[in-house]
Amino acid sequence: MSIIQSLKFNVFCLEEGEISFPGHVIQSIFFNLLRKGDPGLATYIHDLKAMKGYSVTPLLYTDSNKKLKLAWKIRKKLEYFFKISIYGKPLSNAALTILKGLETSFNIYNANFTLESVEVSVKTYEGIQRQSTPINSFSIMFISPTCFKNFETNLVSLFPTPFRVLDSALRVWNNFAPEKHRFKWVIEGKETASPYREWIKTCVSEKKFKVKSVKPIEPYKLPGFTGQTTYIIKKQRGIDEEEHEEYCKITDTLLKFAETVNVGSQRTTGMGVIEVKTNTKPQEPNQ
Repeated sequence: MSIIQSLKFNVFCLEEGEISFPGHVIQSIFFNLLRKGDPGLATYIHDLKAMKGYSVTPLLYTDSNKKLKLAWKIRKKLEYFFKISIYGKPLSNAALTILKGLETSFNIYNANFTLESVEVSVKTYEGIQRQSTPINSFSIMFISPTCFKNFETNLVSLFPTPFRVLDSALRVWNNFAPEKHRFKWVIEGKETASPYREWIKTCVSEKKFKVKSVKPIEPYKLPGFTGQTTYIIKKQRGIDEEEHEEYCKITDTLLKFAETVNVGSQRTTGMGVIEVKTNTKPQEPNQ
């Protein structure tokens, strides 16, 4: 059974100071832990040219209003955490390997963090689909710097259109989900361009957005943005009712998945961490 494993490392620090974006440091921690238990696997994943089945978050914390925040400054005795998520087949046993090589402290830049606890959660692709329902609007908080790569022009985009967000999650899902759970469409015996992608362009739109650009992320020199965007889904004339409802449910599935695996470019270095809120209240179709 293909599973999605997430390890949440709860840490605290006795020092104070400012840090740069720490996502690639968390990525290094992942590889160091993996290398301790399985050096061959660590090298294989590191050198892999294809899409990689893991992602990390940068250092995060929850503020007094219970909002998830990215840590740019370190404050004494404040509880922080970071996550490592694993969902690719070669990494099926990586979570156990990492736990076996666990350390009691981590250095993130010049600050030393003590490990308090590790929380392990396990999901299945089938389980995420089973828990999904048709949604009619959703909002996304982009917690860590995010950007999207245009595969046609190879340029970077800093605007979170619904197509870029959902297509990013769809590509990762279809790459790692078991065959029977992948979202593929076949017409007359041949796989065709996804009608779901065309549906996104037609039926999903931005309602309001408030995002801002951030300084390029080191060491990759990538630009990024953070902030919040709200999207609405409206059935358009000529779209089959059952098909529309199916695509609304697929959207919920992909958003649930994206909260674990991140969206956009450099998922493996902590970019594209998101929080999602969905709404199932029906919307009136266009006349």
